Amino acid sequence: MQSRHALAGPVFIALAVMTVFLIPWPEARLDAQEPLADYVALYSKGDYANAYEAIRKRLLAIYDTRVENRRVPTDFITAKKLEERVNINDLFRNRVAEGFFIERNIELYTLHLDAARCLFRLERLDESLNHYGQSLRFKELEPEKDDVILLEIADVYKKRGDNEAYARALEAAYSLNPRNYEYSLRLGTALYRTAEKKRAIFHLERYLQWKGDRVEDPGLYLMIGNLNEDIGRYLETVRYYREYLAAKPGDGYIHFALGHLAFTRTGDFDLARRSFDRALELLPESEIFRRSKAYEYTADMAMKDLDFEKAIRLYGETIVFQDRIKKLLEEKDREIEKLSSDIRGVKTSLMKKPDFDTYNQYEFFLEEESRLRLERRERLYSYSKLHAGRVRWNIAECSERLGRLDDAMRYYRECIAFDYNSSRARDRIVKIQLKISRGY
Repeated sequence: MQSRHALAGPVFIALAVMTVFLIPWPEARLDAQEPLADYVALYSKGDYANAYEAIRKRLLAIYDTRVENRRVPTDFITAKKLEERVNINDLFRNRVAEGFFIERNIELYTLHLDAARCLFRLERLDESLNHYGQSLRFKELEPEKDDVILLEIADVYKKRGDNEAYARALEAAYSLNPRNYEYSLRLGTALYRTAEKKRAIFHLERYLQWKGDRVEDPGLYLMIGNLNEDIGRYLETVRYYREYLAAKPGDGYIHFALGHLAFTRTGDFDLARRSFDRALELLPESEIFRRSKAYEYTADMAMKDLDFEKAIRLYGETIVFQDRIKKLLEEKDREIEKLSSDIRGVKTSLMKKPDFDTYNQYEFFLEEESRLRLERRERLYSYSKLHAGRVRWNIAECSERLGRLDDAMRYYRECIAFDYNSSRARDRIVKIQLKISRGY
């Protein structure tokens, strides 16, 4: 028999071998922590996918050890014992509401926040929002510091196209740090096309007051002016349009808008005349509609001032632009008629001999015809807004006031042709003819 001392050697060796397999090497433990140490470097290199994967592994490792708020599985318990252990009524009576904020844990906060940023770069926006929400559960927000997180959340909503949520997130960031006036700029811009006109005005004006004379974008004055016009504050609109034109004096379109506002809303005829004159200097010749309306409104003011000679001259300029649009309509009608003839020819050819290339040409002609008809409708609408009949009626009245009875009858006849106050125009013609026949 072998002695106990003889057996001690092999037993010791076996235990040593088992220890080698049971205890992990230090290098293996370091590998488990390696993703956490490297994800910052991966993120800085732009490798967001691998950075997120490293963060995810670390989060899983942490949550696997957090069992305080997790239920013990009860699948292995028999149904009878389960009934004895779980009382639904007691669970319902003793339920406790828990707040959104769970605990202060900087590591989990940082991991979720960095995961959200990685996912945002990867355009996985819903998952990014989820991690942003999780990060806020592990840290109390600090004023004038953590508003950056809410701004990042707002950017996620903006990229998703959710403008309402984008504005709400910006409001939250602004409430956390009102000293950051850039939030007011972004909020005012976000609310510009919503029903929240007054809130948009408040934030944009607040930003302009902060900038003072250092405003880089004069378009902000224009935005505030438009918002004030939407809510009926026309004097404020005039003020901000003037601020804009002080920085951009060569914008003929805004000169026209200011003139229209002064003429139709505030009754400032002097400002309206100056604005329309400046608009006529700056607007391109191709801008037929606005140039025609500028002459028409200026003529209306001259007529109100009983300056009939000037009114007739300005109304005559309006008619020139009306005739140009009418000529364009006639040209468009000829184009449509020619294209319709081509379509009929191609269709006839297809009916006799089906051909793929001919069919493509037929489809192209149909699309082109639709485009031309749309352009014609737009020009016809513009022509109707020029009030051709009303302009001729006013010229006729001015001519009658000046004793130019032949001119008055001619323009009254044109009113009949345009179907504008036709019955009254006929009565005026009869009275003028009687006046001419009587000699007074």
